[in-house]
Amino acid sequence: GKKLYRYRAKDYRIYFEKTPEGITVHRVLHKNTLRDFLFRTKLPTGEDEQLKERREFWKLIEQGERTRKKT
Repeated sequence: GKKLYRYRAKDYRIYFEKTPEGITVHRVLHKNTLRDFLFRTKLPTGEDEQLKERREFWKLIEQGERTRKKT
């Protein structure tokens, strides 16, 4: 498979690979989103059962709830 790298740019995560021609960007995702989490953990987006078993998912949900309460 491809070796992807992640670059953090403020509120965004840029996923890219090195190629002989330079760099190929695969995704630009906002940080702390479900899409970013799914991409990082390599879970298929339709696999809710697998997702709810992941401790990292629930940490992300709790962090979002705390952030929302502050505003």
